[in-house]
Amino acid sequence: LTATQIDAVNAGKVRALQQLQSAASLTIEGNSVRIVNLTGHKLISGYPEGRRMWLNVKWYDSTGAVVREDGKYGPMLANVLGTLRNVDSLLDPANTKVYEAHYGITQEWAAKLLLLGVPSNLAIGYDRLTGVPTLTLGELASMSPGQSVESFHFVLNNKVVTDNRIPPYGMSYEAARKRNALPVPVTQYGAPAPNGTFQHWDTVVLNPPGNAVSAKVSLMYQSASWEYIQFLALAN
Repeated sequence: LTATQIDAVNAGKVRALQQLQSAASLTIEGNSVRIVNLTGHKLISGYPEGRRMWLNVKWYDSTGAVVREDGKYGPMLANVLGTLRNVDSLLDPANTKVYEAHYGITQEWAAKLLLLGVPSNLAIGYDRLTGVPTLTLGELASMSPGQSVESFHFVLNNKVVTDNRIPPYGMSYEAARKRNALPVPVTQYGAPAPNGTFQHWDTVVLNPPGNAVSAKVSLMYQSASWEYIQFLALAN
C-alpha cells in the first residue's frame, strides 16, 4: 500500500472506533446496569452472523485484586482443521448477557431441503472445541415437527430463533412486524401492544461476589466470532 492508502485505512479505523464508542451509554443503578441504545438501528446491527455484543464485568476486592470476571474473553484450545491451537472466544457465554441474533432451520424446511437434493449429511453446526458436527440436515429432518436448530447456514435458514438485540428509540411494534424485525421472543423490551413502541434500553441485574467492593463494567463488541470463522472453514 502507498502512504496515502495506509493513512486512509488508519483514518477509517479511527472513525469506526468513534462510531462504536458512541453507540451506547452505560448507567449503574445499585447492582444493575442499564444499556441505552444511542443508534438509529438495533444494537447490534448489520449482518448478524458471528456478530455479538456482551457485558464484561471485572469485580475487585478491597485490595484491588480481581476476584471474578464475568463475560471473559480469551484463549481456549480448539481443533483447527486437524491441529490443536489456541483461539480467542467468549469463554463462558452463560455467565454474562450476550446480545445477538440466532437464525435456524426448522424440521419442516429441513425435510423439504432433502427433497430438493441437499445432502442429508450436511452439517448444521460444529462443536466449537472439537470441530465435530453437532447435527446433520438428515437428523434434523427426522426430528419431531415444530422443532428448529440454530445454524450459520445463512442462505438455508428460514427462522429467527432468537433476537435479543436492543431496539432503537421509537421502534414501533407494527413497523418491526412488517420488516420481520421483532425481538424474539416478542415479550422483550417492554412487550408493547401492536400500536406501541419498544424500549430502547436494557437493564441487566449483576451478580457481585460477596467480597467485591468495586467493578469495571464494559460493553464489548465483536464483528466475527471464532465460532463463525470455524463454521466457514469447516462448511466450505
